[in-house]
Amino acid sequence: MTHRYTITSILFALCVFPAATFAQMDYYLANSFGSRFNDINDNGTAVSGGAYFDFATEVWTPMEAEAVEMVSINNNGDVAGSMFLDEPNFILQPGYQQNGVWTPIGWFPASIPSESSFSTYSISPNGVWVTGQMSIGCCDFGTFKYNTETGVLTEIFDPAYEAVAGYVITNDGTIGGWADDAGLGGGTRRIPVYITPDLEIIPVGTTLPQFSTNAVNDINASSVMVGDFDNQPFIYDRNTDEFTTFDIPFGYIAATFTSVSNTGVAVGYTQKFGEFGSLLRDAIIYHPALGSQPRFLRDVLLINGLDINAPNDRMGTAIAISPNGEYVAGWDDQPPFAANGWVVYFDSLLFEPAACSMECPSDIEVIAAQGETSAEVTYEIPFTCSINAPDSVELVLVEGLASGSTFPFGTTQIVHHLVDGDGNLVNLCSFNVTVSDEFCAPQIQFFVEPITRMVVAGVDHVSTVDATAPAHEFFLDVEVPMNAAANYPISLEGYTGGEYVNFFTAFVDFDQDGVFNNAEEMFEIGSIENSTGLDGQAASGTISVPLDALTGVTRMRIIKTDAASPVDPCFSYFFGQVEDYTVIINDIGTGVSATKEPTIAIYPNPADDVLRIQSSEAIELVTLYNAQGQEVAQVSVRDRNGVIDISALSAGVYTVRATGSSGVQVMSIVKN
Repeated sequence: MTHRYTITSILFALCVFPAATFAQMDYYLANSFGSRFNDINDNGTAVSGGAYFDFATEVWTPMEAEAVEMVSINNNGDVAGSMFLDEPNFILQPGYQQNGVWTPIGWFPASIPSESSFSTYSISPNGVWVTGQMSIGCCDFGTFKYNTETGVLTEIFDPAYEAVAGYVITNDGTIGGWADDAGLGGGTRRIPVYITPDLEIIPVGTTLPQFSTNAVNDINASSVMVGDFDNQPFIYDRNTDEFTTFDIPFGYIAATFTSVSNTGVAVGYTQKFGEFGSLLRDAIIYHPALGSQPRFLRDVLLINGLDINAPNDRMGTAIAISPNGEYVAGWDDQPPFAANGWVVYFDSLLFEPAACSMECPSDIEVIAAQGETSAEVTYEIPFTCSINAPDSVELVLVEGLASGSTFPFGTTQIVHHLVDGDGNLVNLCSFNVTVSDEFCAPQIQFFVEPITRMVVAGVDHVSTVDATAPAHEFFLDVEVPMNAAANYPISLEGYTGGEYVNFFTAFVDFDQDGVFNNAEEMFEIGSIENSTGLDGQAASGTISVPLDALTGVTRMRIIKTDAASPVDPCFSYFFGQVEDYTVIINDIGTGVSATKEPTIAIYPNPADDVLRIQSSEAIELVTLYNAQGQEVAQVSVRDRNGVIDISALSAGVYTVRATGSSGVQVMSIVKN
């Protein structure tokens, strides 16, 4: 069983034609297990793993008997995929089809097929080239480049990279894909690259990515490349060297462009995690004529009168657009092995002007007043309609808050529909309103693992362990009193998401410049492991307030994440949570203080190589003792400020004895 939806637009012919013609935007959804489409050409011929599909006739044709899988098709009907090398032992090899005949490509000379692996990805538009990835043994992966005219199989490895993969190949043999340089500190980091015909590997992007998976997924006839870079979709024009990234759609954590037409239309998908870690995807489309950012493909169809009734309002994965930009193929929002394939046919209607046009606002960013967690936001959405527009068109808010409302911290999506008197959609407008304050906004990319308790300076604040809590919680009504030149023990608890180690860091904006910007404002508190968030397990450390901290209202941020102590208050982390609090800084000797109010401040604590000391009066002598009470260092300061070199000391807890004219101050520090 299949489903087909159509919309019709009357295109009035010029006077030399006696009759009008009809254009129809169609949508076809297969209803068979594992029928996902991998590619589609200008003729509307799509390939699934095991069959050809003709959109015009809705006829499925099994692939040739000698083939095992099809992954790519060009306008000539040439196909790239895989074939058997040893059918009894189910050992495969890459292959290609031209004029209905499949030809094996074979393996690298050093590859032992039973111990190696490959993936075929693309055949060039002219049918001369095939590319993919192939290994020598289990783990040494490179790109293969095969010339169908000469039968030459070329290996592409590079000692600068752990692995290389080719996803697409052009008529001149340029390959797009990725190269893995093992990351900043080991592991995996796939860099989007293209490989020139003379096999030079060129990274794409203005910097190196920070996340592990990135790629060039497609290249069109004008050398425009698309893919993903640090979870954002990008377009790179090789001719102008212009690299542009685009926003991830609201509510999602990552997006990519998978394919680009020769008309400059890019398609792809955005994704997020669902229950039990499943990935949920929705198809996206981009062209400057459709707006400045990618749009959901289902919304573009809906504006054109085609409601495809996508399950859970998600269309799934758009994997390919035909070179002429008329067909898009993909599969619904299911795991790929089980998904149903779909095809969209635009029939030249993609850029047809709507009966009513809307001036949709760009995303709005508002800075709230100091200490406030919301702001009033106003916006306008003017629209104009042609003389052929339906009657009684009105603007309807379907998601978000109305203009003039008070918007909370964070991002709120606003969606308005233009509907006619019968409730039919005429057009729609979608944008985001983000309310923040002067401080940067870190992100939690995947799962929220909450901070559950914060104890410092007499404040004991408990928050939820529920993983549906916001990734960034604002507790600005919780005021933490601190004194200049004072040390405050801090205790932090949280949920680790299982048998994992989580790390806490506190940031305090002592100079009140709206930025957590120096070593004096960051305190690595410690870690917890395999905690429920309610079992009392806590990380403990100390916040040292410098003598010159500005008095008044400022901000404290607590970040919890996995793998390592978070040292960037603005970074995008994978797991954890962020909490912001209000801190009230008082002068020395006023307000609520630590257990013993010092007149001397020594920081940072914990420390790596140096300790800094500040005092309201001159310090004569500073002495350090180890845990056994042995003197390990002594420094004559004779000033109100000083630096103590502790780089030669072993890691551990030390006692610091500072002597001044008013007496002796004793405190403990931790050497990392």
